[in-house]
Amino acid sequence: MQPSRYRVLSEAGVPGSSLLMKVVVALQNRVRANQLCHKVHYEYVAYKQAVVIIQSAVRRWKVRCCLDAQHAAATFIQATWRGFSSRQMFLALRSHATLIQQRFRANQIFSCQRRLFLHQRRSAVVVQSVFRGWKVRKQLQLQLMAATIIQSQWRAHYSRQFFLSLKKAALIAQARVRSKQKVLRQRHQAATIIQRLWKSHVDQRRFLLLRKSVKTIQQRYRANKLRHDYQQQCLKIRQCVITIQSAFRGAMARHHFNKQQAAAVAIQSTWRKYIARKYFVLLKRTVITMQRLVRARQICHEQQQFVRQHQAAVAIQRLWRGWSVSRQAKAVEAAATTIQAAWRGYVVRQRQKELCQVRQRLQDATVNALPQATLGARTKFALEWLLTTTRMSKIHDGIFELDVSTKHSQECCIKLVEEGGLRVLFGVLARCNRSLPNQIIIAKTCGILLNVAKVSSCTNAVYQQQNAVASILRLLDVHRLNSDMCPTLCQLLTILSSIPECRQEILAQRNRNKITEIFRSLERKVSLEKQRNRQVCEHGRRSVRVHGGGMVTDISLCFDAIMELMKGLGITV
Repeated sequence: MQPSRYRVLSEAGVPGSSLLMKVVVALQNRVRANQLCHKVHYEYVAYKQAVVIIQSAVRRWKVRCCLDAQHAAATFIQATWRGFSSRQMFLALRSHATLIQQRFRANQIFSCQRRLFLHQRRSAVVVQSVFRGWKVRKQLQLQLMAATIIQSQWRAHYSRQFFLSLKKAALIAQARVRSKQKVLRQRHQAATIIQRLWKSHVDQRRFLLLRKSVKTIQQRYRANKLRHDYQQQCLKIRQCVITIQSAFRGAMARHHFNKQQAAAVAIQSTWRKYIARKYFVLLKRTVITMQRLVRARQICHEQQQFVRQHQAAVAIQRLWRGWSVSRQAKAVEAAATTIQAAWRGYVVRQRQKELCQVRQRLQDATVNALPQATLGARTKFALEWLLTTTRMSKIHDGIFELDVSTKHSQECCIKLVEEGGLRVLFGVLARCNRSLPNQIIIAKTCGILLNVAKVSSCTNAVYQQQNAVASILRLLDVHRLNSDMCPTLCQLLTILSSIPECRQEILAQRNRNKITEIFRSLERKVSLEKQRNRQVCEHGRRSVRVHGGGMVTDISLCFDAIMELMKGLGITV
């Protein structure tokens, strides 16, 4: 085998074939070890199931021997016990009803007192909020008045001092300007341009100041509007206060702006003469700065163009490397496919021998079959046992026979429906408990119902049985962890949901809640099972548990089945 593997890899053109072959050999060893482990595990499970079946057969034989002798005694004990349990249940129900009435009345009184307390507390909170708002507004109004007075006094003092200093500077500048009137006439054009720029600057500052004032007024108005939404009771009072405040602040702002404008007009005539000499130097520096900025922007643009070219080159290199890696991966995949095809061909050839042996045994069994061993005869005997006897041993044998016949013949399913066997099957489901023999009977009975429901002409007959959907949901709730019954019951409900009336009954609120509860329970168990599997995965064990009574269960199968049922019914969690 080793030379042929190297030859396949070398023909595929895979670089580093020796290292790749070592990896493939290691993977094959690991896969074979895992398959051997699974095979041993499955043999153990099959042996355990065979032991359980043998035990159940022996126990059925013992039960059949003792059942007739114990039937009369059991009937008397059941009658006595049912009378006693009925009396005890009545007394317990009466005491429980009395306790529930007491609790209900106490709960009504408590709810009434709590509603009264919450109403009083809300009223107190509203009164407190109104009083505190009024107190804060009054304090804020006093602070604003004090701040306005202080600002007006300080601005007046600052304006007087600034005007005196400007007046002194203007006198000095006038004496110097008069001596240089000729030079100033030549620079009159430059001064005109400077004045235009300065006026635009002053207008811009004035616009920004006005916009700031408007934004301040808007912010205050919006804040008062939001407060108005939360305090419905103070709507009119708060709206009036906001209107008065906005009018007062607008009047104060306009008055202050008019004073500033008058002072600025008086100062500008002197101030423009004072800064005319300095503004030319400032303008020259500004031009030099703008030239520097333009040159820096050109350099930045060149750098960005270089970065884009670099990124384009990197993208081209990335695409080339990805293409080369994908080409190499395709070559490796082709070699692996060749190896897998050879291995699978070998496995199929080995299994073909087993299939030939099975086919030969089936042909021999068909030739040697007796008339009483046909599916029709077995179905007839099983129906007679179900309809004419009440012994669990006979019913057990009849159910096993019906499971085989309904699985392989639709005529047997139709005959079962016509003879009224479905009513007996639902009665058997109602009488069974959670013991191991009864669980086997329930699993086989659910399989029979599924086989009958798969026949399109018999589906409606399964639904028309008394409390059919309720019985199936009860079994699904009880045996939610049994991988033999849970998928069968979910598939049966999915088939029955094709009938509109049955679908409406399944999607009723009570049944929907039950299915959702089962799904959440299985979801929690699956998450716990995954955590346990992560802890033991290094040992190669599978998530298979032994349910109560020795039944083997796979929680993931139950979870997948309930998910498919919810998906088919359109139930979302």
